[in-house]
Amino acid sequence: MKDSFFAPSAGNTGQVECYIVVGMIAGAAHHILNKDVVCIEELCLSKSDNVCKFNLKNN
Repeated sequence: MKDSFFAPSAGNTGQVECYIVVGMIAGAAHHILNKDVVCIEELCLSKSDNVCKFNLKNN
């Protein structure tokens, strides 16, 4: 995600901050795939990364 509302509002904290987006992605994936998954934010604007990047993994 190139334009997260949550990361800039948290500021440069040095850690991932888009917890609400993580929950929305995990919930949508659960509904679409009909299985439990975990969403992990790998990159975040709050860590001075260029984008926020999320990955899904089987739970």
